[in-house]
Amino acid sequence: MARLRVRVSPGAAADRVTGRKGDEIAVSLTAPPVDGRANRALLRFLAKALDVRAGDMEIATGLSARSKTVSIEGMDGEEAAARLLALCPGAVPAPTAGGAAPAGGKAGWPGRAGDGGGGDPPSRGRGVARRR
Repeated sequence: MARLRVRVSPGAAADRVTGRKGDEIAVSLTAPPVDGRANRALLRFLAKALDVRAGDMEIATGLSARSKTVSIEGMDGEEAAARLLALCPGAVPAPTAGGAAPAGGKAGWPGRAGDGGGGDPPSRGRGVARRR
């Protein structure tokens, strides 16, 4: 039985995996956090993404919290995490045992999708100057 740690952001624009937050998989859901709707939406989303029955999963901890642990029958936890992160093109790979930086860049800022990762964060200024 897999135990997957998930960080849920309810009330989002779309249901999707957004990456990692520490040791948790970040998932955005359109369902609001009211009357267990986000929990049911999470199980449906994970069932479809992992190709398992929703009945083979349960929220083991965190029913009323954003951080949850989901138990999944018939699947390894690392396999489940890898499948979910494959749905997120800009996801940062899992940290390695030696604490090495992800391939293609230095540790810290993940970079932009498709650029290989690493580098400095984008500026928070006004952006590119426009010609008048």
